[in-house]
Formats: sequence, structure tokens, C-alpha cells
Amino acid sequence: MIKMQRIWLLLFLCFIAKESFGTIYNKTLQVGSTYTIGSAWSEPDPGYITGNSIAVEFISGGSVSIKAIAPGYATFQNKWKYQNTYIIHVVDVTDIMIPDNLTLSRGDTYTYSPIITDAEATTTLTWTSSNTSVATVNSNGVVSTIGTGQTVITCKASNGISALSIITVNPVLVCSVGLNVREYQMNVGENVQPTATLLPANASSTSVKWMSTNENIAQVDDTGNITAIAPGYCSIFCIADDGSRKYDKCLVHVLGNTASRADVNGDGQVSVTDAFTVIDAILNNP
Repeated sequence: MIKMQRIWLLLFLCFIAKESFGTIYNKTLQVGSTYTIGSAWSEPDPGYITGNSIAVEFISGGSVSIKAIAPGYATFQNKWKYQNTYIIHVVDVTDIMIPDNLTLSRGDTYTYSPIITDAEATTTLTWTSSNTSVATVNSNGVVSTIGTGQTVITCKASNGISALSIITVNPVLVCSVGLNVREYQMNVGENVQPTATLLPANASSTSVKWMSTNENIAQVDDTGNITAIAPGYCSIFCIADDGSRKYDKCLVHVLGNTASRADVNGDGQVSVTDAFTVIDAILNNP
């Protein structure tokens, strides 16, 4: 009999321990979401207490539910039955970090990798560009540059928190200019037109300027058309007009009669000056 009493006493103590200590639950909620702790309570007052009434609020009804209203922690404990404890962590986006400034070239792409605080918060990000003629951005934060200038990229979370990034798009400068001919021999009154190739192919500007070192010998117009004026030597330059200072040149030798061919500077007489003119032209047009 005494042994049976001891067994019943042990069982009762185990039941009391279970009733007293209960279980600890940890729950993470997004701001605006709801969570049902229990339902069909036999008492009108569920007997819960909170350690932070700012983070959550109770929702009245037939069940014990709470609504997450602000980031933070709240602790709830049932004062009867099992005395379960609920630790509620309410999270929301409080900050978004993206680069403040970026410098890209026309034709480049860039993908943002935003850092969101709180890291456990979930949200939908919206991306916009203030100047789509300079750069566009898609729903995944991928920027595509179109023109030169500046634009402001905005990343906004569902709760209105946003971050700004200023993008400066620079032009792609010419890295080389090449003419298809190194030297022309022309007769007076003759016309030729060299072809210029600019690299890279995606250079922002393919505009060039043409220049003759001696317009008394040969002239060149804005399209690169060369006209032979008088016997002699000169150089024709093709210069990239984008500020890169890249250029190429070709030698022009305008022919005359046998007597006048030596008068390369066209001053009507053959002298040592003509010889230096030829030497200079050759040295500067290898």
C-alpha cells in the first residue's frame, strides 16, 4: 500500500511540474502579420501578459491572436494551465544600403546587391530611374546604361523605406583612329577620299575633324575629301572629335611637271628648303 501511494505521489508531482513549467516558443513575425497563439479558450480572459506592448497588440475574438505592429520583442506567458511562454520577435525593413555613387560607361550593366536591415524582414523592392535616357533599372536591380549624364536610382521597400544611388554615365572615348591609306600621289585638281576607322566600335562619338598641314598643296573638307591644289608635299590629319586626342595621318604628294616636281613647297623655285620639306614629310609619315 505504501509503495502504491509513493507511485501515485510521483505521478502527481510530474503532472504538477508539467502544468507549472510549460513550453517556451520563439516566433518571428513581419510587421502587419498576425499570429494565433491558441483557440477555444474556456475563460473570457486568456490571462496573457506582455513584456512589450509596443511591438504587438491583441486581437479580440474567439481565439488568442496578436498582430505585429512595430519592430521589437514581446514576451507573453499564460498565467494558468501550462504557463507556456511565447517570445515574439517582430521584424521590418528599417534601412536599405546600396552604393551612394557609381560611375559607369555607356553600354555598361550593373546589378545592385542591397543590404536590408532587419535581415530577417521580407519585402518587395521597387526600383526606379529618374532619367531613363541615361540608364534604366529592372525589377531585379539590374542597371543598363543608355546615354551619358546622371540619373538617380531609387530602391524602395514595401513599407516606404528607400535608398538612393547616383549613377554617372561617361562616354566611351575613341582609343584609336586608322586611315586606310598611308600615302597618296595626286595630280593637281585630283580628288581622293580616305576611309577612317575608329575603335572601339561602341565609342560614344564617331565624329572626326580633318586638317591639312598645307592648304596651298592640298585641301580637305569636313567629309575627308582631299583636293590637290599645287605640286608639293603635305600631311592630312584625321582627328577624333571626342576629346580623346586620337588621330591618324597620311602623306599627300601632289605631282607637277618635271621642273616643278622639285619645287615641293610651291614657291616657284627649287632650293634646299624643298629638300628639307621632303625630308620632314617623310620623317613625320613613316
